[in-house]
Order: sequence, then C-alpha cells, then structure tokens
Amino acid sequence: MEKKSYDLSIRDYLFIFKKRKRIIALVLFLTLTAVIFGTYLMTPPPRYEATASVRVERITDVSGFLMEVISYPLGDVLAGQMEMIKSFDVMERVAKAMGLIPREMAVEDVSATEEYRSTISSLRGAISVERQGLSNIIAISATAATPEKAQQLANLVAEKYREVNIASRNKRVFDAKDFVETQLNQVEKNLQDAEEALRSFREGASLAHLSEKEMGLARKLVEIEGKIEDLKAEKAEVDYAVTQVKAGKMINPRNQLTVERDLSSVLSVLSNYSDLLLKKRNLLITYFPAHPEVKAVDGELASAQQELLKHLSAQSKGYQTRIELLGTELETLHAKVSLLPTEAVNFQRLQREVEVNNTLYTQLKTKYQELLIKEAEKIEEVSIVNPAVKPFAPVNRPSYLQNGLLGILIGLLLGVVFSVVYESYDTSITTVEDIESILEVPVLGVIPYLGEKELGEEMGKDTEGKIPHDPELFKALFTYFVPDHFLTEAFRILRTALLKVESARVLAVSSPATREGKTFVMMNLAVSIAQTGKKVLVIDADFQMSMVNRLFGIPREPGLSDVILRNVPFTEAARSIVDLILGERGFDFALSGSGLENVHILPTGGKTPKAREMLSVYIKDVFDEVKEIKDFDFILIDAPPILPVMDAVELSTHVDGVLLVYEAGKVPKMALRRARTHILNAGGRIIGAVLNKMKAEVSPDFYKYTYTHYYGKEQRE
Repeated sequence: MEKKSYDLSIRDYLFIFKKRKRIIALVLFLTLTAVIFGTYLMTPPPRYEATASVRVERITDVSGFLMEVISYPLGDVLAGQMEMIKSFDVMERVAKAMGLIPREMAVEDVSATEEYRSTISSLRGAISVERQGLSNIIAISATAATPEKAQQLANLVAEKYREVNIASRNKRVFDAKDFVETQLNQVEKNLQDAEEALRSFREGASLAHLSEKEMGLARKLVEIEGKIEDLKAEKAEVDYAVTQVKAGKMINPRNQLTVERDLSSVLSVLSNYSDLLLKKRNLLITYFPAHPEVKAVDGELASAQQELLKHLSAQSKGYQTRIELLGTELETLHAKVSLLPTEAVNFQRLQREVEVNNTLYTQLKTKYQELLIKEAEKIEEVSIVNPAVKPFAPVNRPSYLQNGLLGILIGLLLGVVFSVVYESYDTSITTVEDIESILEVPVLGVIPYLGEKELGEEMGKDTEGKIPHDPELFKALFTYFVPDHFLTEAFRILRTALLKVESARVLAVSSPATREGKTFVMMNLAVSIAQTGKKVLVIDADFQMSMVNRLFGIPREPGLSDVILRNVPFTEAARSIVDLILGERGFDFALSGSGLENVHILPTGGKTPKAREMLSVYIKDVFDEVKEIKDFDFILIDAPPILPVMDAVELSTHVDGVLLVYEAGKVPKMALRRARTHILNAGGRIIGAVLNKMKAEVSPDFYKYTYTHYYGKEQRE
C-alpha cells in the first residue's frame, strides 16, 4: 500500500493544541506561578517619589537684554538651569538644611571631605529634573525610602535652587555694594583726617609771603606725585592679580573692579577664566583629577590662563611706562622748585589730599546709592509653582497585573512549544491514514468514544427497568440496547465494510495491547451482524481475561477448554438464546432488543494450563469442526492481545483473518508494527483494522461527519 505524506496546516496545529490542552494548561500554570512568585521575591525596598515644580523667567537689564535673547534661547537657558539644580552649590545647601553636613562648615572643607562628598553625590543621584513640554517649568523629582523624606528633599532642592539662582544673578551687585560700603567708610574717615590736617596747617603756618608762581609750581609737583602713587597702587593690584592667576586662584572682587575700570578688554577673558575654575571645582567633587572631563577643562583653563596673563601683563607694563614718564617729569620739576619754601609744598599736598578724598567720597557715595537701588530691585528668575506633596504609593511597586499578563503570554507560548515538541515525539497513532500506512490494510471502522456521562444518560432512559443496571454490560451490548445511537451507527458501518470482505467467515478479534476495547468491539459487532438475520457464533478464547460468559450471565463451563480437551462436544458447550433466558440476566434482558436470538456463545471453559498447552495442537481440529457447522454465517473469536501472549498469533493461522482493534492515541507505532509482524510471520492474515475510542479532540474530522451531527440529539430523542 503506498505511503502518503501530509504537511501540517494551521488547522492541524489547532488540532494539536486542542489535543494537548492539558500540557498547555500545566505549562501556563507553572509559568504564571513562577512569574508571580518571582515578582514577590524580587520586589525591592519601597522607594517614594515626590515632585516640585519651579518656573524659570529669564530677567536681565535693558543693556544686556538683546544680547542674551539672541545668544541664549530659552531651551539653552533651561538646560543650564537644569544642570544648576543638581550642582554642588545647591546640593551642599540641601545637605546642610537636612543636617547631613554641619551648617558652619566652609565650602572648601566640604569638598575636601570624602564623606561629605559622598553624601552630596547620593543626594544628586536621588534627584531628577525634567522640562515640562515646551514650557519654562522644570519638574524636580526626589526619591527616598519614606514619603516624608521624598517630600522634604524635593521641596528643599527647589528652595535652595531658588536661593542659589538669586545669589548668582545678584552676586556682583551684592559684592560691589559690600566693597563700596567698606571703601566709603574708609574714604570718609580719610577725608575727615585730611580736612583736619589742612585746617591745623593753615592755623600754624603763614603763606602770605609766597607768590602765585611759587604756589603753582608746588601744586603741580604735588599733582605729579599723586598720579605716580595712584599708578603704583593700581599696578600693584594688577601684579597681585597676576600672582593669583598663576596660582590658579580666583581674583577677589576689588581686583576685579580695578581691572574692569582700567582695561575693559580683560572682561571676557576674566569671565571665561572664572567660569572654568568653577567648573573644574564642581567636577573634582565627582571625578578624580585624571578623569577625561577634568583633563579637558584643564586644557581650556590653561589657554584662558595664558590669555588672561597676557592681558594683565600688558596692563602692568602700561602702568610701569606711565610711572617712569611721570617720574622723569617729577625729577625735572624737583630741580625747578628746589628753592621753594617747604610750607608751600606741604600746603599743596594737604590740599590735594582733601580734594582727592572729597572727589573719591562723592563718587563712592553716588555709586553706593546706585547699588542700593539695584539691591532693592534684585533679580528673581525662579519661583516655586507647585510644592511637593507627600506621595502615597512607592514608585517601584511591582505590577502583579502586568507581570501576570506577561506570565500568561509567556506560558501560552511555552505551552504551545511544549505541545508541539511533545506531539513530535509522540509515537502513538491517531489518524486512519497512519494505521493504513503501517498495517497496509484498510480501516474498516472508526468507533467513537463513549463517555460515562452519555452512557449514564442512555441508561437513565430505561424507565421500565428492563435493562440490567450494569454499565459494563450496557456498554458491551450497546448496539443491542440503543439501536438509534451514533455509536450503533458506527458498528453498522463496520458491519457493512466487514461483509464486503471476501473469505472472512471465521474472524479473530484482537488488539496489540490490553484494554483497547477488543471485547467491546467484538460483542457489539456480533450483535450488529445478528440484527441483519445472520447467525453468529461468539467464541471466547481469552483464557486470562474471560468476559463473555459474565456479561451474558451464563456459566463459564463447559466451554472452549473443555472442547479442546475433548471433555464435552461442541454442541453441548455452545449456548443459545434459551440459555440466556434461563441464565442470570433473565427473560427481559434476552428479549429487550433484537439480534440476540441469532447469537450463539462458546465461553472459555475451565481455567486449566493444559488447555492452553493443547491449544496449538487441537485448535485446528476444533475450528474445522466448527466450520463444518453450516448454521453459523459468522464466527467471531475474542482472542487475547497479540503482544503480551502468543495465543492470538497461534489462532491467526487457523482463521480466515484477524480484525485488529486499536485504541486511538494509546499504543505507539512501533507496537502496532510489531503486532502486524507477529501475525504475518506466523502465516496469519489481517483483513482490516478498527480505530476504537476515537475522541473529538483526537480526530475532529471524524466527529464533523458522524451520525450525531447528521441526525441531531433533539431529533433522536
């Protein structure tokens, strides 16, 4: 018989999934349990998150407004402000406010202490900032182990960031005011001292004898001396700034003001140098000096330092040149006024001191008033929009629902994979094509599975109590008790196919293994054939598992073993309908349906080892004797299973053929192939196969075209 190959389609895969639904359900359950349990075990300590919102307004004076708007778009400004929020200055203030760092400790000491640097780094790691869409609002989120700490940290960061922003935007105003205020007090004292010294000199000295020319020369001499002193003082400040820059230090505000006043070209270089120093200081809090980012800033800082030193050195040389020129002029003037009275020179010096201090006092007073106005109008770019509130739930709370859905998805995928793999390794047979391919004989019938529930329903229809309440008997003679059921129709189909087989009067009904339903098929087939009016002889040749006599309610002895041992003739051992009526089942059982009147039964007889030993010797004579009895149209022999014992193989050589019963999905292909080999090697013949206990989940195609789908349950009732 030609073998056929079949490609799996989507419908075949759906059939596999339905067939292996228990495997899929088990894998799904195990996977879901593992995911839920793993989620529980891997749940981290709770972390709470609180968020405060701040608004950043870019405020500047009129002179710098246009340049800032053109050079720094809002996005760049906010990006810089977001970095400022997590800067060392803000985090240090937050740590001090939370009591993590002593409040009185200087910034230099904090940055030099590893413990405090680690504290600031941990605070920085607990903070995240994010711009809200395209607006000028920044969300400051803080995470902590408790909701109270998260709320406190978020609010403190927003508050300290606002303070730092105010301080940084108004720093020059504050520093200038403090410096001018200090200088104003000093100049005021100097002015008072100078005025007092001039008054005392006028009272003690007489200047009436001095001419106007002498007084002019003395005045000019004093002016040049004053200019030289001012230039030397300013040069000293520039030289001090040079030493500070060479040492890598910031220039103090006073030096910065002097430099800005005398050489405005230094401003951009000085600002860049100061920014780079601050950037390096912040980087050293987190990184080591050898870090690439620190090295990059060092390179920029070296370039800015060289450029700044270049400008400061040029300014210092300019001062020196002017001092030398004025010194030459002073020496010339000294030669002219060497004969002048000392009183004239001293008077001019005291008078110049008063004038200089008075002018400087007036300038400082005006500047101080301007700075007071600027301080009153201090710039506030940052305002707190939404303070942080205490969170109610942790942000890292595991989502059991999400993980559960993921576990279900993974479980289904794994279940599908396992079911396909299991199906690929399953050697059992579930299709008619596979059986026909292995046995090389046709499948004469497919018997559907009869469940206990439906069996009980059919038994419950016997309201008169004529049928014995024995499920095993009811199932074994189902075609007798329920003639209009789709299971009965399946046996009619088997009967029709069997009747068309040539030379098949004496048949042995067997199966490869035990409990495949061979007796069930044999008895229902016998009744189905008998219902057509044909005479059927049923011989129970299964000495180990004899069931026929018990089901029919007749004695086991005498039987086949007695006929083999020649203890009784066949005619006395065979039973008829009369024996059934007189037996345990009674009259109602024997006449509750049709067909049993055409059935004769030969039970196994007594259990004697000698009978089995003599089976191979005398069974041919017994069968020849039975065949000669023309009263029987069909002789069906309930043979033992083929693989466990050899009785069926020996019987197969003395019958017209073997009808092989196979339970769908139970016995592997190798066992079915081995059973066929046993029969053929012994010289027997397999006329066909019966696929028994076919379930819808095993072969949905069969159920799609069965009797029950054609007639319908309601119509049958």
